[in-house]
Amino acid sequence: MQRGGGESTNGFSTGEDDSRGPPDQICCLVDDSQRCCRPAGNASYSKRIQKIVTQRKLKLHLDHN
Repeated sequence: MQRGGGESTNGFSTGEDDSRGPPDQICCLVDDSQRCCRPAGNASYSKRIQKIVTQRKLKLHLDHN
């Protein structure tokens, strides 16, 4: 039995493939005017990630196109 593309253990997904978005979408992050070319995923922008971005003075923003 499979759920969400990952292997199932006791009815729960292991999450191996769950972080992958549709194959025809690319990441919407832009870093210092250069767009990320990786496939889209379902990662969230957490407080921890926000802190890392601030500490490293990254210039990230979303491309809404």
